[in-house]
Amino acid sequence: MFGGISYIVRLMRGAESLLGTENEYVLQSVVAKITDRLAAEHNAHEALQTLSRVAQFERIAIMLMWELHRWQLQGGEVEPEVVSHDVQALRKTIVNSLRRSGGKKQGQFTLPPYSPALRTFYLRLRECNRQIDLLGHGAGEGLIVEKHSQDHLSGVLNSAMMLRDSAMRIGREDIIRFTLVFVNFLKYVLRNKLFGDVRVLNILENTGSILQSVMDSDASPGALSDATELLENPETLLQPTFQTGYQEA
Repeated sequence: MFGGISYIVRLMRGAESLLGTENEYVLQSVVAKITDRLAAEHNAHEALQTLSRVAQFERIAIMLMWELHRWQLQGGEVEPEVVSHDVQALRKTIVNSLRRSGGKKQGQFTLPPYSPALRTFYLRLRECNRQIDLLGHGAGEGLIVEKHSQDHLSGVLNSAMMLRDSAMRIGREDIIRFTLVFVNFLKYVLRNKLFGDVRVLNILENTGSILQSVMDSDASPGALSDATELLENPETLLQPTFQTGYQEA
């Protein structure tokens, strides 16, 4: 289990190093102290359970629990590009969590406690966004040919279906509706083999970040309903465009 602590500390040190702007130096100091405490532990699971009871670190602990679980499933081997992605995502979660009540006295932050259903939803949202990012990473490396994109989109669909099931359990109608529409959109893309359409990647990246913002209470009012309405009609949204290559005089 000591190896698990080493991996968690590696992620935290990476995120800490990215907290470099003037307004983030205080956060960097807090994260450094927590990381030092984690580095002194031997049982990663127990250490993260303890961290999850610190209100402002609850979401951070949840993310690290998921990363620890995946690290264990992969036998302690995680690809460097995946680690880099996870460090970036962890840094974003740290900033969102620790800045939420930055003006409160004595650093008292107020995050509502998560129910088990909401914890599961957050973890599945995290995985869904990771799958979307992997799709985008493949595009950046020139890998979005049919086979690669189909595999990645299937991964996004599987994650979205699990996200939909979790949404049913937390009972928020707007999120339930969004996840249902999101799953149908992905099925439409796969059914019609729109693997190489750059519009699909743009839509997935935007909708994934919107839902994350809603969960972090950072989204503008109506953002989720707007995204839902956008995805409800994939036939119109992804209507083919035709170019003749010339114009009549």
